[in-house]
Amino acid sequence: MERSFTFTIPNEKKRLYDRFALLLFILNAAGVLIRFFFYKKNYLNAGQLIIFAVPILLLLYVFFVAYNDPIRKHIKTFLLASLNLSLFWLIKGPWWVALLTILLALFYMLAQRELNIIISHSHILYPSFPRRTIQWNELNNLVFKDGWLTIDFKNDSIIQHFPEQKMNLPGEKEFNEFCRERLVGSG
Repeated sequence: MERSFTFTIPNEKKRLYDRFALLLFILNAAGVLIRFFFYKKNYLNAGQLIIFAVPILLLLYVFFVAYNDPIRKHIKTFLLASLNLSLFWLIKGPWWVALLTILLALFYMLAQRELNIIISHSHILYPSFPRRTIQWNELNNLVFKDGWLTIDFKNDSIIQHFPEQKMNLPGEKEFNEFCRERLVGSG
């Protein structure tokens, strides 16, 4: 069986993404309210009224009940509200706002993923978007020392991360020996 190591690195921009997503959601809901109350010929049937009411109620939930919690604890509620807002825009127009709302919700979900560096016998998977595959022959060195994971490329670029301590980190000696064997074998 092929040996591999996984390092989870903190996503230090999650809080920024949460606040930005909440701001976009509030602006989107405000746009729905303006469209609903100030646009002529705004007749809604019962189904459309429900589609309109659900995101507003979910927005109130997120704003008043979940305000002090990190938004990511309420990501499903947030995404459901965003999709309902998209349905409203799809029904009442303009349709491109619905597409933009869905696209931003998908980017938000992508930004919430766990960032794992996976180091295997054959390559290293780096959690960029899209995920980057690094071959051993592209590296000068890969070392884990004093809690820092350092990836040193032959093109003189370096990536350093301090993996999350909540994970089960490998022993430095064992990991560095594994990497040294891969580097010698690929060089």
